[in-house]
Amino acid sequence: MREQKGRMFTGQVRDPVCGMMVNKEEAVYRIYGGQEYYFCSEDCARIFEARRERRANL
Repeated sequence: MREQKGRMFTGQVRDPVCGMMVNKEEAVYRIYGGQEYYFCSEDCARIFEARRERRANL
């Protein structure tokens, strides 16, 4: 199912670092606290991990 005007397409998720829409099947992903996070690239996944570590050390 496809939607227009900036809405998500089925199977797509938003990268929490850069905001890019990515296909779940092709995305890099990590699991934290039982929740899956999807990224457009390994770079965004590393940025996300670094931010999580920084927050944990505060």
